[in-house]
Amino acid sequence: MLHIVATGAIEGEVTPRSRVTLGVAVGAAVILVGAVLATRPGIAPAIERTRPWIWDWWRTGRLFGAEPT
Repeated sequence: MLHIVATGAIEGEVTPRSRVTLGVAVGAAVILVGAVLATRPGIAPAIERTRPWIWDWWRTGRLFGAEPT
């Protein structure tokens, strides 16, 4: 994935701007995962609220509210 995101990675020279951007993105992801692990939120209510949408998606092949293409 880093080769896709980093500008110039295929030519073998990643710019410093890309390295900083990737570092910030990875750092933010680590902080977010740490916050989720520290708080351990209960996700059962959120999953129960999405159950009708998931059922509709499996039954019809399209998401609730989405226009057919």
